[in-house]
Order: sequence, then C-alpha cells, then structure tokens
Amino acid sequence: MRAVHIRPGPSAVMRHLVIVGEDLGRLIPLLIRLQSSFHVTTVAAVDDIATRALAASGQPSEMVVGLSGHEQLARVDELIRRRPRILFVTSDSTSALSTRIKDAGGLVLSEDEPSAVLVATLAAFSDRRHEVEST
Repeated sequence: MRAVHIRPGPSAVMRHLVIVGEDLGRLIPLLIRLQSSFHVTTVAAVDDIATRALAASGQPSEMVVGLSGHEQLARVDELIRRRPRILFVTSDSTSALSTRIKDAGGLVLSEDEPSAVLVATLAAFSDRRHEVEST
C-alpha cells in the first residue's frame, strides 16, 4: 500500500480528504483536481478497497472511494452503513455495483465529473455532518 500526501500552502486552512482506490494512476488525477480545496491523502490499496476504506473510516476526514468494479459487495454495504456520506467515484456509474450503492443510499459520481461538482458534493457532505453534530 502506498500513500501520497499533498499539503496545502501555509495560508490555507483545509479539511482533510482521504482518497482510497486500487489504481494509483487513476487516483492521481483526482488528487490533483481536489488538492486546491482539501489536504489530500491518497491510498492505493492492492486488496479490497472497501476493506481499506473501512480501516480509514475512523479518521475525521472526508472520503472518496475510487471503484474498480472488483469490490466485495458486503464490504461496500458495511462501508455505507458506517460512513453514509462517503463519495464513490467510478468510470462506470451505470454498473451493477454503482446501482447497488445508490440503492443503499450511497452516492456515486463519475470520476470525470468537473472538479467543482466533486468539491461541492464533498462540501455539502461536510456541512451536513456538522449540522447533525451540532444539533
């Protein structure tokens, strides 16, 4: 497992974002697109990414999981139950796995979505989480 850390400039105060996935080559462009809005840690997992994401889910951060289509469905379901505001990204948002995630209440976006859509979605997750925590 490899992790890549990109740190924001000294004047920026940013939330932490963890990006987890199988293919570092597919994760790096996502990392680059989001690094201006988040302090990003990218984890390339060689085994089931849902398992890695579960391991990282105790961290106080936003999370994006890059789907490969090889994930164990039970682990993905568990991840959604534990962390309902996780953002899944995939190259095939119409796949059976994407449909199952959506049916379970998860959110799946195309990895080709504009950066503004990804950032706004993550910000909405974060804002909603803080609303729930403060009530």
